[in-house]
Amino acid sequence: MTRRPPRTPLLMALMALLLLSGCRPAGPAASTAPHSGPGSDPGSDPDTVTLTRLPTLSLGTRGETLTLSAAGPDGATWWLTCDTPAGPLRWNGPANQPVAPRPLPPQAHRCDASLHAPASPDSAAPAGTGTLLLQRTLRLPRPVPPVREVPPVSEVTAATAPATRPGSAVTVASGTVTVTPARLRIGLREPWLLRAGLRGPDGQPVPDGVAVLLTARGAGGETLSATRVTVNGEALWQLTPETPGEFTFTARVIRAEQPDAWRGAARAQAVSALLGAAPQLLWAGDELTLGPLRWVTGALPDDGTPVTLHALSRSGATLWSAVLPVAQGQVRARVPDVRGAVSLRVRFAGQEVRFPWQH
Repeated sequence: MTRRPPRTPLLMALMALLLLSGCRPAGPAASTAPHSGPGSDPGSDPDTVTLTRLPTLSLGTRGETLTLSAAGPDGATWWLTCDTPAGPLRWNGPANQPVAPRPLPPQAHRCDASLHAPASPDSAAPAGTGTLLLQRTLRLPRPVPPVREVPPVSEVTAATAPATRPGSAVTVASGTVTVTPARLRIGLREPWLLRAGLRGPDGQPVPDGVAVLLTARGAGGETLSATRVTVNGEALWQLTPETPGEFTFTARVIRAEQPDAWRGAARAQAVSALLGAAPQLLWAGDELTLGPLRWVTGALPDDGTPVTLHALSRSGATLWSAVLPVAQGQVRARVPDVRGAVSLRVRFAGQEVRFPWQH
């Protein structure tokens, strides 16, 4: 009877070979999902944190050039409009990209920049006209040379020749200044329409092309101005104020040799369209919630409408500021620890409210 060798040494040799080759006994599969923190449910999906960069918009001058920078959500666009005696000049482009400086338009009095979020795919709005995120205004008080209203003799026919000789001054005998609406509600997209109607000595509208300087001055110091030329005897200007109060509007014919050729004035009132004297403010640690905000019509402000926050010291100096968008009628912000802050100033739709600093 043949005797078999013992199997123990052979089995031990096989197990040693498996360990050296990197194989390990089967066991519970290791989870590749990130740990959600102490006490989290191992079977639940981990929390996802998304950080959204706040929109920024700046507009300024460097010598004789305009500088602009804009940043916002993907697909956001910027628009730039400059008022000139010949009419408005407009540019636009994508945000989050360097904007090449452009020459300052000659005789420009004001430039406005705006940042717009991308329109939703099912929106009927044209491209580049999504929700307004930010606005900036640059006022440029520059002298405007006299505008020649009468074309050369070679361009004048007997049927269209004005009563004045080529090169002579156009005489404005009378005029009217009107502004509508008389009571504007800031925040409801209600622009003022300023209309200056001019007539000559014969009672007929002045020729096209007469330059008129239009100015709006608010009781709080806000000043807006633009130059428009007459068409069918009228110079028109649409504007929207940023502060409430009574505004005085003036219209003056621009002529170097006749500084007081004609001047007219009108008045109108601007009020905040925000419902209530002060919105509710809730502090929770380093987070605050402002709202709900509502217009006097009962509607919520458009998502993305900017609200400005300022942390003020006892002397009124700004220690921290932020521009935040409205979302579903509320503004939520994470506020840093600002040393020396005693009050929080909130500006929205032409209304300013102050709250005690609680953080």
